[in-house]
Amino acid sequence: MLGKAPRRDDGLTLIELVITISIMGIIGVVLIGVLFEYVQNANQTSTRLAESPDQQFISTYLQQDVSSTGLRGTPTSTGSIPSQASIWLSGSGPSGVPGGCSGIANQVIGFAWTDYLNASTTDGTATWTASTSAAVYSTRTATNSNGTTQYQLWRTSCVGSSVKTTQLARYLTAVPTITCSSTCTSATLPATVSMTITVQDLGSPVHTSTGYTTTMTAERRQG
Repeated sequence: MLGKAPRRDDGLTLIELVITISIMGIIGVVLIGVLFEYVQNANQTSTRLAESPDQQFISTYLQQDVSSTGLRGTPTSTGSIPSQASIWLSGSGPSGVPGGCSGIANQVIGFAWTDYLNASTTDGTATWTASTSAAVYSTRTATNSNGTTQYQLWRTSCVGSSVKTTQLARYLTAVPTITCSSTCTSATLPATVSMTITVQDLGSPVHTSTGYTTTMTAERRQG
């Protein structure tokens, strides 16, 4: 009695080959979808990270400047030192504002305050010397590589003869708007100053950002 011929296992049947190709195709589609989603999420995250410093930088400096705001006038007979208008939205600002912070183009808002420096005299007594410092926020425009235009926000600070300019935001879609708890430019200084910005990276080559709008409110030191 003849036995059965041994089965050869060095290849695939047509049915096995079709099944293998089908499974690999399904796995490939799933992997491509996962990879595409990963790349999309990575691009979204990258764009959001590029936009987020705008709010962070503005918020930090705005609180610092609003807290410092306050020009002081001549002492009264009762010994009090009245406040003067210290915030301006256009023009050169109050008298005494250093030249580097006076009349800046495309101004959004400016803050001024009185600094008092303590210096010893030859007889050992102390004297106070007053000076005016200021910080001005202004905008500039820049064109992205795809031809879209963004607003940039810059801060110019003036302390004595020292003038320093810092870029705070790169991806604004409009000039920031300012609101105060009372009249911004009054001698009775407002308790709070708010700045509203809209941030959106219009020039991102990898992801179309939806952007965000936020309002930052800073409080002035009382007294």
